[in-house]
Amino acid sequence: MSAAWPETGGSSHETPTIHDLIAGVRAVPAFNFYTFSQLQGIVAAARQSQAPTLVQVSKRTWGLFETELLGWFVERYIPEWSEGYALAHLDHGWSLEVLQQALELGFQSVMFDGSHLSIRENIACTREAVVAARAKNALVEAEVGVVGRSGVPSTRTSVSEAVKLYEATEPDFLAVSIGNSHGNSEVSLDFGLAEEVRSRVGCPLAFHGGTMVSRENLERAVAVGFVKFNFATGVDTAEQDVYGELSASEKIPRSSDIQTTVAQRVKDFCLTKYDELRLCRLS
Repeated sequence: MSAAWPETGGSSHETPTIHDLIAGVRAVPAFNFYTFSQLQGIVAAARQSQAPTLVQVSKRTWGLFETELLGWFVERYIPEWSEGYALAHLDHGWSLEVLQQALELGFQSVMFDGSHLSIRENIACTREAVVAARAKNALVEAEVGVVGRSGVPSTRTSVSEAVKLYEATEPDFLAVSIGNSHGNSEVSLDFGLAEEVRSRVGCPLAFHGGTMVSRENLERAVAVGFVKFNFATGVDTAEQDVYGELSASEKIPRSSDIQTTVAQRVKDFCLTKYDELRLCRLS
């Protein structure tokens, strides 16, 4: 599963399309970043594994970096330093205005999260998101059912609502709630529900909250129709662990050494997920 993008080492080249990147793959891991060291680790893992990868920008990340810097990440740093194996994705797009801005910045994949809306409102907004993304030749992810997090309870996906949303909007990925949750825990997963949804919609599913999901359950998820897998908590935890170890140490390392260590830990986490998803990994 190796894509033949031009070798760069940081030089300029034509960015591959998202359609080329994910064509025919069994799974696409998607990693969130919140610091530049985390971003370095993600793109290094994509480059080493030579596996299609999405680098996700969430609302939290959007607020941490200037627009011009985000644009550079999206158009230059991510595709070039991953040697074309990674592209940027807007995670849980929280408004149509931000989604449009992301498309203007060059994001090749965007999500509109209308899971908190009524199904009618979700459909209406997702339809607008799809039209905007198609105009830029970008992919669109939608969500139906709420994948919960701390303080936000999950709501299982309704099969009928999933079908309504897909038929009215035709997104490229559909995020569903089958017991999965954002954060550092694994819960009981209803793979039967996922399989039923996938059998009735014409697009692959997106799995949110993948960090603590076992290898066995990741493989089951692939088998029932999930293709996109989100890993955010593990990236953040990798950096937190580095600082935890430093606080327990008597040594005071140089800041550059700290950031190098963070990037390596994030890379190691990502490589583990490539391996668990049985994607190509090069040593």
